[in-house]
Amino acid sequence: MTLKHPTEAQILETIKQLSTKLMANKTHLLSVESCTGGGLGYYCTSAAGSSLWYAGGHITYSNKSKMNLGVPSNLLDNYGAVSENTALAMAEAAITHNHNSEQQVGNSQNESPLQYCSLSITGVAGPDGGSVDKPVGTVCFAWITPEAGAIAATELFTGSRHSIREEAILYSLTKMVKLIA
Repeated sequence: MTLKHPTEAQILETIKQLSTKLMANKTHLLSVESCTGGGLGYYCTSAAGSSLWYAGGHITYSNKSKMNLGVPSNLLDNYGAVSENTALAMAEAAITHNHNSEQQVGNSQNESPLQYCSLSITGVAGPDGGSVDKPVGTVCFAWITPEAGAIAATELFTGSRHSIREEAILYSLTKMVKLIA
């Protein structure tokens, strides 16, 4: 997929659309990023009031950090870090990790349980690191929402490292907007 290099304004407008839907549904977003290195979290927290809908994120750049979050090592061995299987495992691990953290902290009797959705991004931003099967620009995504369940996709972006990362961020947010009821 070739997108015109997205602008910061396009990304922030998409975040505004997403935040409106998340707040209307009383849902919080969790993110797990590899090739975007925290860029999605940066943009989410650039929006004033983001603590009302953005629960937080994980940067799992290395396989070890993916495993520390809960991605099974055999999955990484069998499919690689850049795969829809890994993207799904990353998104699932974020929700599991968050659920376990909430159980440890506990909620007061007056608090209603929150709903969570998650998205993950893992890919080859370049300029090196690609292969015949997974060339530079290959990015795998996963989204988990209460409405849509778990969905994964792979896209091939073109351009510079920065461009590929920004395109991946915008693509992931745009898809999440569509998935939230």
